[in-house]
Amino acid sequence: MRYIIITGAARGLGKAFAENLSKKETTLFLIDKRDLSETKKACEKKGAAVFDSLLDLTKTEEITPLFDTIFSKIDTDTASTLDLINNAAAVLPLGLMGLPQNNEIDYEITTDFTAYVLTTNEFIRRTQERNVTKRIINISSGAAVKTIKGAAVYCGCKAAVDMFTKTVGKEQSKKEHPIHIVSVTPGVIDTEMQVDLRSAPKDAFPPKNQFAAMKKLGVLQPAESTAQKICSLYERKKFPSGEVLSYRNI
Repeated sequence: MRYIIITGAARGLGKAFAENLSKKETTLFLIDKRDLSETKKACEKKGAAVFDSLLDLTKTEEITPLFDTIFSKIDTDTASTLDLINNAAAVLPLGLMGLPQNNEIDYEITTDFTAYVLTTNEFIRRTQERNVTKRIINISSGAAVKTIKGAAVYCGCKAAVDMFTKTVGKEQSKKEHPIHIVSVTPGVIDTEMQVDLRSAPKDAFPPKNQFAAMKKLGVLQPAESTAQKICSLYERKKFPSGEVLSYRNI
């Protein structure tokens, strides 16, 4: 049995991951602050067993109890692989520094970085000594290496995710039963996040017109094909670790 935990699974790339990975002998644990019924139904139709958890990951005190529940449902005797995909993200609030409220910034940092750290920590704590294939994919962004005015917090968080991933990968490299971890920049995907970018006031988010132009020109990637390509990492004979991978080079 393959067990996969996916955050941000209600829509967009997370939903596409869940559907792409759904098949018999697979158990999915889907996490999102939004309703997961549509994703769950689609995954079950493909033969996967699905457990959904309605949780805003900024409620960090609930992450440990959530992972207690998830791992109580994992049969270690039949587990072939254990996977975590950290996908949940927030680009709001958009705005040049000095405009957003501190509580809004705190919410974004917790969603885009702190939650990744805590879920990774919980996953490693529970799987380190298990002699089974274990992998973590952290979804990053080109914003980690390219400045975007009006999205400084998002850029900073994604850069932090990349360095965190590389460091954890180095920590795991000498372990007897290592967890393989990578960060993936998925490209520019046609999701609700893009709607947020195109809808922002131009004085708060100066590159607004550039993102609107990408939509108009039809250059945004479909979530489904993006998820499929990223999931092809699982088919590699040797899963990479401690690396930041570009969608284009997978």
